[in-house]
Amino acid sequence: MDPPNYTRIAARAVSLAELVEARFQHGLDGPAHFRVELSAPEGPSTAGGLQALQHLKLVPDVGGTTIVFGAASTTRYAAEIRTFAHIEALYRQRFKGATIPIDETRYRALAEELAAFFGAMKMTVTFSEPVANGLSRAHRRRRRWPFLVLLGLMLVVSVCAAYTFAHRA
Repeated sequence: MDPPNYTRIAARAVSLAELVEARFQHGLDGPAHFRVELSAPEGPSTAGGLQALQHLKLVPDVGGTTIVFGAASTTRYAAEIRTFAHIEALYRQRFKGATIPIDETRYRALAEELAAFFGAMKMTVTFSEPVANGLSRAHRRRRRWPFLVLLGLMLVVSVCAAYTFAHRA
């Protein structure tokens, strides 16, 4: 089977994923060993870059839970790496207080290596810290919109009911 014909943006994303895999093939040692992966586009196109966000993941060698610890975007030339405190807070929240199976010192060294790698690729690198409830601002925004839609629907139903009631009398 022939390899897919990638668009320019998708090809750049695939190349970055391959570079990360090659550069960080040593992974992350600690209580458990993790491979470092950067997701690649699932198809030959990223819809003009709309689906070009690639997730940085720690994948355990022996199976288990994959830990998403950042993201990179070749269209925005930006990378975000979560701090140890951030991934630890998310892990504790997700697994009801369980300890994350990652050595903090080794994780910080990996995060710094990744920051230098992305910086060499001319990408802006940021480190995201946990917020008070363990969720990032972007994650809280994503959780807020269903509530706003529900609130809007309730308002529409209330107005329709009041209108119907007023015109029946």
